[in-house]
Amino acid sequence: MKIMILLQGRFPTEKAYGVTTTGTIKALLKLGHQVTVYSLDSNYKVFDIQDSNYQLLHYTETKFSRKLKELAFKSVGLTSKIAWRVLWKLLLLHNRKLISLQKVNLYWIRDFEMLSFIPKLSSIIYEVHGNVNRYELFKVKSRSKWDELILAPISKSIQDRLLFNGDDLVIIRAPMGIEPNFKETKQGSLEYLAKLKKVVNGQCKGLKVGYVGKFSPNGYSKGIEDLLDLATLDKAHGKMYNISLTGGSANELKSIFDRLSEYGLSRNDIEISGHISHDQAIKKMKSLDVLVLPIPTSKRYVGFPLKAIESIAVGRIVIAARCKIYQDIFNESFEPFWYEPGDAKSLDFTIKTAISDEYLGTRLAQGIEFSSRFTWEERTKKLLNGLISS
Repeated sequence: MKIMILLQGRFPTEKAYGVTTTGTIKALLKLGHQVTVYSLDSNYKVFDIQDSNYQLLHYTETKFSRKLKELAFKSVGLTSKIAWRVLWKLLLLHNRKLISLQKVNLYWIRDFEMLSFIPKLSSIIYEVHGNVNRYELFKVKSRSKWDELILAPISKSIQDRLLFNGDDLVIIRAPMGIEPNFKETKQGSLEYLAKLKKVVNGQCKGLKVGYVGKFSPNGYSKGIEDLLDLATLDKAHGKMYNISLTGGSANELKSIFDRLSEYGLSRNDIEISGHISHDQAIKKMKSLDVLVLPIPTSKRYVGFPLKAIESIAVGRIVIAARCKIYQDIFNESFEPFWYEPGDAKSLDFTIKTAISDEYLGTRLAQGIEFSSRFTWEERTKKLLNGLISS
C-alpha cells in the first residue's frame, strides 16, 4: 500500500512529533508499505531511515512563503501566529494539486488543517493529539467527502470527548509507542537491583533521582517544580539524593537557573542540563535509579506522555504524580508508585517506600511486560486493521 504522511511542520526534527512520526514510518516500512512524507524543509540532519520504500519530500515554497516561515518560527507572538496561518494557506495553494496527482492509497495526518490538502474520496488515518472543537468535528463528520476515515485519539480523555460528540465516526484509541529495544533485559534488571541494594544499604546516599523531558515546551510547566521542592527538602536533610533535570531548551535552562534561589538552591544542589537526542534520553533514564513523572500544570493538557511508557520500559523505579493523565494509562495489571503532586514530602516518602519494597523485582518485571503492549508496530497494525474493517 502507498501511504502519504502529511506533516504541518519540519521533518526531521528534534521535537517530540519527530520521534512519534519516525516510529510510525519505521513500523509502516516493516509491514511492507511504501511511505512518502511531506513536510517543511529542515536543517536537522539526525535521521536514520534508509529504505528504498521511503521518500521525504518538502512542500513547494515561494520566496514570500519562506519569509513567512522564517517569521513564524521566530517567536510565539501574534505576528508569528498570523504568519503561520498565511504560510499554510499559501502552501495549500501551491501544493494541493501536486499532492492530488500522486497515486496514494492512504493519507496519514496528525493536524486538522492537513485535511484540506487531501483529495476527496480518500482514505485517511487522523491521529488526534488534542481536543477537537465543534467546527473541526463538523468538518470531520462530512463523511461524504472521505472514502474511509479513522480517528485515532492518543489518550482516553480525547477518546471520551470524541465518543460523546462523534457517534457516527470510527474511533480507535492509539497511544504513543516505543521501540522494542528500549526494554530492559533480565540481566540489566538484575544488575540494576544489585546496584540499588548497595545504595539502599548505604542509607540512600547518592540515590539518582531524575526527570527527563521538556521543562515547559508550550508555555506551561511539565511539573518539574516538584523535583526542585524535593531538592530543597533533601538539602535540609543532608543531601541524600543526586537529583537531576534533563532536557530543557536554552530558554528553559535560563529560567530554571534564575529561579533556583527562590528554592534556596544553587547549581551544586541539583544537576540541570539541556536537550539531548532521543537515544541519549533513553540512556539517561537507564542511568538513573528513580524516574519521576510529575503532572503538567496546564489543565488543558489531554495528550499521552510518551515518557510514561518509556520510563516503565527501561526497568527503573517510576514515581508518578497521582492524576488522571497517568491513571488513564496504567491499569490493574501494572501501576507505578504514586505520590501526591505538589507535595515534596509525599514524593520523598514514596521514593523511600519504593526502594524498600520487597517485591520490587517482580513489580519492575511487570512494568516491562506492560510496556511491551505499546510498540509502534502494534499501534500501526491496529489502525490499519481498523481501516480495513470499517
